[in-house]
Amino acid sequence: MSGYSPRLTFLTANKGSKQKIFMQSRIISNPGYGTLINNKIVSKYYDFYLVSQHCNRGTVKPIHYKVLYTDSKIEEGVLQELIYCQSFNYMNWSGSVRVPSVLQYATKLSGFVADYIARSP
Repeated sequence: MSGYSPRLTFLTANKGSKQKIFMQSRIISNPGYGTLINNKIVSKYYDFYLVSQHCNRGTVKPIHYKVLYTDSKIEEGVLQELIYCQSFNYMNWSGSVRVPSVLQYATKLSGFVADYIARSP
């Protein structure tokens, strides 16, 4: 197709983040799902923390997302909403999952490949 110029946004998701986030009202509790942290504790570059799942036991661990490269015209808020909405698209669970569904599927696929490629047929 002539005139077609695809755009690219490349980001990383750090599931092993050590940050713990609390919400303080009258009592200290976990923040609700959909909580976005994009100032104060993040760098001045394009990164943010997102809590995409409700946690009623223990302490919630948000996922740290960092945009490494973008030439698209997608706004920061739209990208954050897209990532959050992807946590509800995992086929094996009716609610939200901790990471976006594409990352959940990639993790599952890499586990299958590791289990079956390492064995002799």
